[in-house]
Amino acid sequence: MIESDEFAQYLSHYLLGDKSLYWKVETNQQGKLEWSRGEQLKTKEPSYSGASKVFDKLYRAMSIENEL
Repeated sequence: MIESDEFAQYLSHYLLGDKSLYWKVETNQQGKLEWSRGEQLKTKEPSYSGASKVFDKLYRAMSIENEL
């Protein structure tokens, strides 16, 4: 629970203020995920880099994914 009105307003503006910062995720007609933001449309996660894929595989191989 947030007890500070000032902090609550700051947090609300930060999370809900500028919607252009966020990607909207929906499924297309084929059931695949699509990310859209303004005029941009992507079929792969926008901020998912090659390094992220390597770390994902490493975590799965180490069986520590559930412990993170």
